[in-house]
Amino acid sequence: MVKNSSHQFIDKYFDNIRSTYSQMFLSDEKIKLLLTECQDEEFLRPLFHYLSLAYKSNPNHKESGSLLFDFVDDSEYELSQWIEAISIFHHWLEDNSRSTTFQKMLGYISCCTQSPENKMIKYQLRDILDDMLKTHGYVG
Repeated sequence: MVKNSSHQFIDKYFDNIRSTYSQMFLSDEKIKLLLTECQDEEFLRPLFHYLSLAYKSNPNHKESGSLLFDFVDDSEYELSQWIEAISIFHHWLEDNSRSTTFQKMLGYISCCTQSPENKMIKYQLRDILDDMLKTHGYVG
């Protein structure tokens, strides 16, 4: 995966994102990490769409802000792959006139990482997610 030009990307979006979320929800370091790991704006928009939903729907900002990072820490996949998966899932939902919560989306992606199909051969997260959505759809 080709990453963005980190400093320019961070400079372009950091202040706006910082003013949107409390420190309790996302620290400066976490915002910078997310921006560094976003490949481009195509991945940035869905990510912050779902972060905004989580921010508005859960008053426990510390818990909801760490949700993505907790799922990443519990998997064998890197943050950049999770961000890409969020974008893929978001577009699948749009194409199917569906919606979901951030927590349910992350839970589904996490299940994909733990699927039996992913044990013997370690697939790219985007590929296993795409296969699971095509094969099983999403009921959430």
